[in-house]
Amino acid sequence: MKKFEELHIDEQIALGLVVLEKLAESSCNTLPDLLKKEGRSALDIWRNLCGDAGLDLCHPWPGFPEGPGKLPPARGGDRPYGGDIQDVGERLKAILARVRAEEH
Repeated sequence: MKKFEELHIDEQIALGLVVLEKLAESSCNTLPDLLKKEGRSALDIWRNLCGDAGLDLCHPWPGFPEGPGKLPPARGGDRPYGGDIQDVGERLKAILARVRAEEH
């Protein structure tokens, strides 16, 4: 089982997007807030996050559920982003629009 910091940059970004999406959908500001709200363990949440990102289970980043902090450079991080990662801005805009619409 890989550690988060061993994942390819595209996988790390995909997982980060899922985390942001879950936080936005739950109206939580942090992963610890999400854990409390859902009454689940950090590892239960992590398994779901990995699955939702389409990844095999990996170990969470050091200090999870707190933010990842400073990590070593990710494999693939030295090249331009490609594939699904290019639509990050559009995906985030859609998430924010959905959350804002639900607030009103």
